[in-house]
Amino acid sequence: MDFSRFDLFQNESAQSRAFLSNVLEGIGEGVVVIDKEYRILTANRGYLNQAGREREQVIGSRCFSVSHHYDSPCEGKGHECPVRTVFETGLPAKAIHVHFDRDDREVFVECHAYPIKDAEGRVVRAIETLNNVTERVQLEQRLKESEEKYRDLYDNAPDGYYSVIGSGLIVEANTAFLEMIGRRRQEVMGKLHVEDLLSGESAELCKRHFPEFKKAGRIENLELTLVKKDGSPLPVMMNASAIFDEGKNFIMSRSVIRDITERKKADEEKSTLREQLYQSQKLEALGTLAGGIAHDFNNLLASIMGYASLAKTDLPSSDPLYRQMDIIETAAHRASELTQQLLAFAKGGKYDTQPNDVNAIVREVGALLSRTVDKKIVLELELDDALKPVVCDAGQIQQALLNLCINGRDAMPGGGTLTIRTQNVSLGIKETQYFIDVTPGEYVRISVSDTGSGMDRETQQHIFDPFFTTKEKGTGLGLSLVYGIIKKHNGFIHVASVPGKGSTFEVNLTACGEEQPCVKRGEPREVKRGTGTILVVDDEPLVVQLAGDILRRFGYSVLTADGGQEAVELFQNAHHEISAVILDVVMPGMDGREVFSKLRALDPRATIILSSGYNRDRDADDLQKQGAAAFIQKPYRIADLVRVVGEAIKKKTACASLVSQGPESNGNENLR
Repeated sequence: MDFSRFDLFQNESAQSRAFLSNVLEGIGEGVVVIDKEYRILTANRGYLNQAGREREQVIGSRCFSVSHHYDSPCEGKGHECPVRTVFETGLPAKAIHVHFDRDDREVFVECHAYPIKDAEGRVVRAIETLNNVTERVQLEQRLKESEEKYRDLYDNAPDGYYSVIGSGLIVEANTAFLEMIGRRRQEVMGKLHVEDLLSGESAELCKRHFPEFKKAGRIENLELTLVKKDGSPLPVMMNASAIFDEGKNFIMSRSVIRDITERKKADEEKSTLREQLYQSQKLEALGTLAGGIAHDFNNLLASIMGYASLAKTDLPSSDPLYRQMDIIETAAHRASELTQQLLAFAKGGKYDTQPNDVNAIVREVGALLSRTVDKKIVLELELDDALKPVVCDAGQIQQALLNLCINGRDAMPGGGTLTIRTQNVSLGIKETQYFIDVTPGEYVRISVSDTGSGMDRETQQHIFDPFFTTKEKGTGLGLSLVYGIIKKHNGFIHVASVPGKGSTFEVNLTACGEEQPCVKRGEPREVKRGTGTILVVDDEPLVVQLAGDILRRFGYSVLTADGGQEAVELFQNAHHEISAVILDVVMPGMDGREVFSKLRALDPRATIILSSGYNRDRDADDLQKQGAAAFIQKPYRIADLVRVVGEAIKKKTACASLVSQGPESNGNENLR
């Protein structure tokens, strides 16, 4: 035997083992050699550092006891053991395990196992590398949690999100978007283009914006209409951002859409209310103008009507001039009714209201119409016998209903049915929310329906405009006056009409409470002559002259003043002689309210009768509460003027007589 060669072999082998040991020790990862009994035959410093043990504690120990603190192999314990896989298959294997470090803390270790075979190719050992990947695994876990959280937020966001590639194909969408369009995910992803979900107008809008979008990279607050699966439209607001590659080439867009159905509805409701407010303001402005004109016109009518009446009293009925005066008086009376309608339309003034039976008013209207409407028109009254009373001016409500009925009649030139219906209605917040200045409560509704030509939407928006008419010979004031009358009664009108199917005007008036019974209007009283001195105060000379002539004709003496200052001076000098004052409420300079205060300061018991071309207004009401004796509206009727003056003087005389009897007769020592 050649011992020199054997020594050389041993020396080389020792050097190889030393080299291999140095290599293993220099590797940062853990390296172990394991036999088929899972005993650790070799372990480098990297493994010892990972396990936190000394070499003698590791060599010969079972790998599962050192790494996992198990007392038996890992099989069945939820671990995929790469060493066992190597022994069973002869192929390399890998897995990530939970090991314990030097402080017995759990760490994640990535294990790679490789077979070591003998000369016959049998696996006799396994070499395993172990790398601590705890930081990487924890980072992956946090990333996964973040992605899951993002996905959860993405899918459950109230707004719709979707992504579209350059061809317009939808490649991603969240749950909200799918629910908005009423489709399932498999129907949309990679199958539908965004144009498939847009209305034609919105698709064209997107095409126009796309070139600019590719340049700017963003679209903000673009209103579109999507088409849902069932074909219904969905208004949305879209914001989109573009994604580009390094060469600034467009890759895809990410969009967020918000359902704006409720906002659109609110905008439409706001627009409707705005139109109503504009209409109301316009009518108020025109009403103020009409009221001023009507007030001045009333003064002229007062002279025409009054002097025609006076002329008739001087003429026998057989005189040809009597008939002419009668025609003048009748024409002036009709003109006066027109001015009263204009004043009703005006903002100032209020009506002579009291609780009334609306059914009675409707029956009067029906009686008038039955004698005037064409026989081809059938008039039907459907009246609620349990109808609640309404505080209103019966004459004005009658005029409003007549105008509505005439409007319905004119809409049926070929005949039809005109129906007037009354009913009690209870309106809540939901029914009144779209009307301006209308509060919930109990109402009496008067519906006037016709089966005529109806109206389109544009016509309905203008029917209450003054001077707007679709009739060849219409004045355009009828429905405007209706609007003014009902508005002044704190009511409201609703119109429903379909072209070719007729129209319905619903007049809603506030119902009385149970404690307010209906009353009937009284009959006019007989006019009698009187005595006394009357001071007539008015800024219109014709009115002053007429009142003086009427009063003198019926036995009174008359003093006149054409303004407030002159009236105060006259009264100061002669108030002991003056039986009553007829005071115009509306005058330039010192108005009726100021004159009233000054006259009452001179004589607290002065009898003052208020007069105005307007219907009784708030000023007149306030002054009557302060002691004004009565109110009379211009133009004067002879009988009304004489009666009001006579009653006021009679009342004053009665009070003076009671005072003169002294406390002995009435038991009241403080009466004076």
